Amino acid sequence: MSAAVIYSQITQEKASGIEPSLAEVAWSAVQAQRGPDGLWEDGDVLSPFSGAGVREDIISYHHTGSSSERGILGGLNWVFEQASETLQNGGESPINFNYGRANSNFEPNKRYQVDPERFQFSFGFPMQDNGNHGDVSMLYGLDRRDSGTLNDTDLGVAQFMVAEGELPQARAVPIRTLFAQLREAIPEQSAYRDAWHMHRDLDKASGAFMYTLLTGKCALGPEPQDRASADWRSWTAHRIGYSTAWTLMHWESAPACP
Repeated sequence: MSAAVIYSQITQEKASGIEPSLAEVAWSAVQAQRGPDGLWEDGDVLSPFSGAGVREDIISYHHTGSSSERGILGGLNWVFEQASETLQNGGESPINFNYGRANSNFEPNKRYQVDPERFQFSFGFPMQDNGNHGDVSMLYGLDRRDSGTLNDTDLGVAQFMVAEGELPQARAVPIRTLFAQLREAIPEQSAYRDAWHMHRDLDKASGAFMYTLLTGKCALGPEPQDRASADWRSWTAHRIGYSTAWTLMHWESAPACP
């Protein structure tokens, strides 16, 4: 996407050699940033990774799934325990956000819901692979697979949201990217806590990502000294979730948490 934007900015043409929908998004972003005099102007490009700008002290949620969504809820609760805001189940419409799995080929009845009258924002995530091979295959599910299903990868979910016209409400949670970074920081890290469900620390990374995308804030505490401890592994998951959200929101490295 970044390369396509640069190409379109330099050549004033749509990028070729990539998915047409991505080229169209890049071209639209370039054109939207041009003023009446044709010069580039500062501004934000709306994407499935744009910040939500939620400023309430009580942030309300709703989810449309089951065990995988409840696992992420555990991660959200863990992050909000360290934050100044309170996470609340339900409330008056529109609720701040709902979330659910994004895949249309796996239990689509549990997908996230885009409904501006009920939800300000809607988060979708690609479901995890089966645990008998997922610690390997999850590392290769960031952008494209041979199955032909678009919305079962990190970038695919975001691209599907754009193609379906779900912006400005829809937001993507790049779970495979979060796991890849966890694996890089902790080589023995698994994506799973059992044969199917995501590891609690991966849920915490997802929760931290969603918190920062929602609020633009960081709730990360001091780094634990013992790098062999469970506390340090959870802290690392929190750091990765925060820094990934910040980088995708602002296209720059995340600053240290205040």
